[in-house]
Amino acid sequence: MNVLVVDDDRTTRFLLKRALTKRFGCVVTEAGDGNEALDALARGRFHLAILDVQMPIADGLQCLRTLRETPEYSALPVVMLTGERDEGVIREILELGVLEYMTKPLNMPRLAERIRRVLRCIGSDREEPPIDGDLLSRALLDATSPVLIVDGRTAFRTFFVETVGVRRPVIQAETGLRGLRDCVFAKPAAVFVGSDLGVLNERLLVKKIRTSTALRHLPIIALAENEEDADARLVLYDGTIIRTMVPDVLLKQIVDLSRNSSGPLSSATGLHPGLRATLILIAEQVLGSMLSTDVLLRDVPGPTAVERVVATAHGSWSGRPGVSLALAYDLATGRRVAGNLFGIDARMVRDETVDSAAQEAIAMISARLQATFVGSGLAVEFGEATTSRTVLTLPAEIVARDINMYFQSAAADLEFWLMLKPSASDN
Repeated sequence: MNVLVVDDDRTTRFLLKRALTKRFGCVVTEAGDGNEALDALARGRFHLAILDVQMPIADGLQCLRTLRETPEYSALPVVMLTGERDEGVIREILELGVLEYMTKPLNMPRLAERIRRVLRCIGSDREEPPIDGDLLSRALLDATSPVLIVDGRTAFRTFFVETVGVRRPVIQAETGLRGLRDCVFAKPAAVFVGSDLGVLNERLLVKKIRTSTALRHLPIIALAENEEDADARLVLYDGTIIRTMVPDVLLKQIVDLSRNSSGPLSSATGLHPGLRATLILIAEQVLGSMLSTDVLLRDVPGPTAVERVVATAHGSWSGRPGVSLALAYDLATGRRVAGNLFGIDARMVRDETVDSAAQEAIAMISARLQATFVGSGLAVEFGEATTSRTVLTLPAEIVARDINMYFQSAAADLEFWLMLKPSASDN
């Protein structure tokens, strides 16, 4: 994958280039400003551009405008990189359309995770886009359908069959040619691809599956050596499992992969390809950029009982599941967030300003989500965002199974969640 990194700070370019090349196997071209970036784009083909907003010559925002106005580059995936806090600038960036928004200074422990998600969304080396997470989840959880392991290492292949075989049928193939035949005739629910496959090697086998009309929707999971190897393969695959000879660890990886691929979002199957990844990006873009808060996708926590400011927005469409969004934080956190959002001293923030900040953030998230659904042909409409003060207990007052995605700030002082539920017309 070819990536263009544009930043006037050499240290930032070095850190990004090292992560992209060493861990993800990307080919990186560097540029120090927007003009150099446009020259590089004119000379070569890129799958992704990472742009810093604040540069002395032709800044990232100017470059992004040019890209979106140029037919050849209008659809180029872009990641914005900046410490910008101006609401107007941020809003324009989000409206122009970016895949991700990373705030400076870079959070190095999370950099690899965020790059990983961006590259998975792009999938530039695939003939088909990544399969919907619900398809992968169903394939891994269906105990009646067989799975196929294609691996040239006899010891691991035997271990896999013995471990996974106690829960569901497993077919094994020691070469790529045999594996391709089994994909066609045995019709497995998913295929695990390893290494040492002979003439039809790992990459050729994956390409054959992806370009076959009958097989291209077959979930393919890589058997990786370690996390770095998994990252290097993530664009081609629908998931990765790290090799282990410990039965419980192997089974847990498969279960975790099935859960992380979909979870309760199964109710949204078919509504929007890549909906899960899109929702993650929207939440991180808005909460990360406007509120200067690093948010993490997490499991719904145990019950708590703290008074919070809660902002909500509800959307629905005829005959489709409704959507509910909520953002919650306590007053102390709210003053800090509002101070950052509106550029005032947190000590001077009034209670009504705390409410306004939460309402503004949830309104932006609902607007981005609405645009995403409309782009998929769904006429979704969100009502006006509202706020309230309540002692909100999660998940006691909100049924946990209805929360499809739950985010929490790194300091655990801010929460955001999304629920998909039947609309009034479905009840």
